[in-house]
Amino acid sequence: MGLVGVALLLLGLMVGWVVGLEDPVGIHLQITADPRFSARVMWSLPQTALRAVPPTSCIYGTDPSALDANVSALTSTYTAGGFKGALQQCELVNLQPATRYYYAIVANNVQFRTLHFTTAPELSAPIRAINWADMGIQNPTATSLHTQLAAANDVQNGSYTLIINAGDTSCALSPGTEARVFQFRLNAPHSPGVFGLLPHSCVVPRTDADDYNLEVLDIPNSWVLDRFCFYYSFDYGCVHFVSFSTEHDVSRGSEQWEFVVADLKRAQANRDKVPWIVAFTHHPFYCSSSTEPGRCGPEMDNFLEAFEDVFHQYGVDLFTSGHNHCYERSWPVYQKQPIKTLHRPNATVYVVNGAAGDIEGTQGGWTDNVDWRKDARTIRQAVSIRAAHINANQRSTRTYNLSFLSAPPLATKVLYRGHSDTALDRRVFTGRDEHT
Repeated sequence: MGLVGVALLLLGLMVGWVVGLEDPVGIHLQITADPRFSARVMWSLPQTALRAVPPTSCIYGTDPSALDANVSALTSTYTAGGFKGALQQCELVNLQPATRYYYAIVANNVQFRTLHFTTAPELSAPIRAINWADMGIQNPTATSLHTQLAAANDVQNGSYTLIINAGDTSCALSPGTEARVFQFRLNAPHSPGVFGLLPHSCVVPRTDADDYNLEVLDIPNSWVLDRFCFYYSFDYGCVHFVSFSTEHDVSRGSEQWEFVVADLKRAQANRDKVPWIVAFTHHPFYCSSSTEPGRCGPEMDNFLEAFEDVFHQYGVDLFTSGHNHCYERSWPVYQKQPIKTLHRPNATVYVVNGAAGDIEGTQGGWTDNVDWRKDARTIRQAVSIRAAHINANQRSTRTYNLSFLSAPPLATKVLYRGHSDTALDRRVFTGRDEHT
């Protein structure tokens, strides 16, 4: 499907909300603790649509003409921000790895559009994921529209099975507005055409983090001692992902810091099965934007003081973030010293991928003489880094590679890892960049 076709599809989905007020909206798949065997479907309905009997449910199966499994929906709601709807979710269970499943929501005795997704593969298997940040919703013709259409086209082509969202999903900058709540409905790719087809893993940053949005942005194992926690991890094929919130305390010894340390220690011990470790959050840890001296100065240093030694000790391969509306990538770097040989550097590559830009647009301007910076792009609407892609695989029993690229294709950045007989050696990072 071309970009024009995708644009018409997305427009139709948004118009459908106006003409079909009883229809489920904001359909999206959230990642679960083990996405090989389960998936969580979430959506919203107006409260008036919940009075019918039987209650809303999901039906699913491997044959689109025979959706024989059925699970009732759980419902929650709130009144903050003027919200008058209800949030619903179903957990699809007893799934098989690397298998396409079809599902549909049944509400008011009406079966709605059948969608599909593919479960996570077995551990160590290759994966392809889309990564972005700072998408925003306030203006459908803003900078992020290019990202939305490119992401939708990629998803419709069936090449990817996972979304890694580094935050500012809605960028609703007017507090108390329903725009925050309906980010999945109003933001073009956050509709059945994208989020209804791929499991979604997200960071919940400042502009998404109101209490009433936490229900929409549900994440694995997200409730601890009756309160929402913003950190979690999961294995997806050959990659271990860990996420945490830089809008909350991440200082050494904090709850989140302790979680990340313990999680990375377990992931390091599991390298034989899951060789790659990718961390993602919203704020950048390495950046050199001259338009953001605070973020790329004292704030960056505070984050590095908390996490850089931890990342180095446990071998985090890739860190991706957003917040700055640009694309920037480091060399493998430790303590601001780059490893430019690109051969088993024993250091992390840091990426800022907030180039979707929201309504505010993208940012340019870079601090001079930054030795660790490998690539930085001044992005504008017509020439934009769009959603980035993360490809990871195990090439043999001894060699692994991971690539981080952006669309449309011009180049690929590939990170290699090798085994020795006695220990896992760290990365070789070679290849070419991809950007428009």
